Amino acid sequence: MKTIRIYIVILIVVPMLISCDYESGMNLGDEQYKTNLFHFNTKDSTYHFIAEGYNPIFLSNSNRILYRNRSLWLYNIENGKSIEIIENFYSNLEENSISPDEQYLIYRNMNDLLRINLASLEIVTLIKSLGILNPYPIPKYSNDGKQIIYTSSPKQKK
Repeated sequence: MKTIRIYIVILIVVPMLISCDYESGMNLGDEQYKTNLFHFNTKDSTYHFIAEGYNPIFLSNSNRILYRNRSLWLYNIENGKSIEIIENFYSNLEENSISPDEQYLIYRNMNDLLRINLASLEIVTLIKSLGILNPYPIPKYSNDGKQIIYTSSPKQKK
């Protein structure tokens, strides 16, 4: 008989206003307004503090949680440990930033569109030197995972 595990991720949110300076890549206010991430197991009613963080995304296929707090982290529910994927990570995360098979995360830095393999943690540049990117919307996968949509500001003519 297959065991079904149900997990709830509780995010205790302190009202926050985070502004972003996209030229320097710094999110201003992250340290001032912290949120605490918790994992609650509905089977035995236990909960565990994960970390101070933002933008949690539950990866249900692998029982992991992706979150950021100046760095990008991957929390393993089974062993209760987090591993740092990228230091000084200032991109925002959304559910559609994860491929439908939960194998990849797409994000952008100031000039490039990048993809992380969440199994091997390998980072690949998909598009280099896009110019100044719009802060929103965040790059997203299509429902079938075969396409990515993103926006970019037009390059200024010289």
